[in-house]
Amino acid sequence: MLAKLSKIARQLLIIPSVRQFVGRIRLFYFLKIQKRWQIISSENAFDNTNAHNLRGLHYFDTPRMNILIKPISVLEFLNHDSKILVVGPRNEGDLLSLIGHGFSKDNIRGLDLMSYSPLIDVGDMHQTSYADNSFDVIISGYTLGYSKDPQKWVQESLRIAKNGALFGIAVEYSEMTNDDVRKLCGYEIVEEGYRECNSVQEILDLFSAHVDHIYFSHDAPSKRSHTADGLVSNPSRICVIFTIKK
Repeated sequence: MLAKLSKIARQLLIIPSVRQFVGRIRLFYFLKIQKRWQIISSENAFDNTNAHNLRGLHYFDTPRMNILIKPISVLEFLNHDSKILVVGPRNEGDLLSLIGHGFSKDNIRGLDLMSYSPLIDVGDMHQTSYADNSFDVIISGYTLGYSKDPQKWVQESLRIAKNGALFGIAVEYSEMTNDDVRKLCGYEIVEEGYRECNSVQEILDLFSAHVDHIYFSHDAPSKRSHTADGLVSNPSRICVIFTIKK
């Protein structure tokens, strides 16, 4: 009976309002009471990366990760024991969602430049402390846009991924220029001389011959982009889920 109740409680985390409630309680506990706060910088990340992500620290119910988590949750070769790394989660929201979709809390880790959570390791995605061949799944939701050297991240991710591991990568489709971003946010994110991936093919090209089987591909068919005049409510997402060969 206790096991069934525990399973029901975990499944409730799929509901955004429940995830927001649980996430904020845990944020308050670990940040304000335990004072578990660490933040580092990275020479491979743009200067405003941390400042921008701090603005989203209290939001646990954003739907944009659904495009990665929901397809991954139904793949039959993954299970409760699959070891998962979430790159750049900001807070525990993505990890709570994965728990709600049936994955084990004990096998899920987050990695970010900042953390208050015992579930999220502080570190640089371009150079981690994880052992070779550690993970069955690596999820990178909207983090490529903060990297000055995506290829370095790819090589590090291939090192810590098992042969045949699943990668889920998403970026936001954008037609904004740096001037547009500065007008909207008050600062730029991607520095001059760099450009973000803006298609599935550009993401796959980073992995080159290591791409094995593509399970899901979503190439922003509606082409909805934020503008310098404001945020749109449902910007298009670019997403690809694939296995790798080493």
